[in-house]
Amino acid sequence: MARSLALWSIAVSGIALTLGLDTLAKPCNGLTAVPALEEMLPRARAALDIPGTEQVAVDPARRCIGIQVRTQGTARLVKLLLRGVKVPREAVDLRVVEPVPAPGG
Repeated sequence: MARSLALWSIAVSGIALTLGLDTLAKPCNGLTAVPALEEMLPRARAALDIPGTEQVAVDPARRCIGIQVRTQGTARLVKLLLRGVKVPREAVDLRVVEPVPAPGG
């Protein structure tokens, strides 16, 4: 019980620390080779397990792993996950996209 509480508090602290860092996040720099991106892709695809993550794919033209999420909160969680699975932030183009409304809605 104490261990799970400790892990929870660490996770909450990590999220709290990243809340104000969105403006400091580095976008994809396009310097990562496509084979290296393809090697990282399975680790980055773990982001699909986070609700609100829409897409994770290699963009060979931009030389980035493109990740689309629905909210800023999801983006923060994805950043933490990527750090944990050792996918460099500069290899990722993380975008928050608005959900497409249903026709007639």
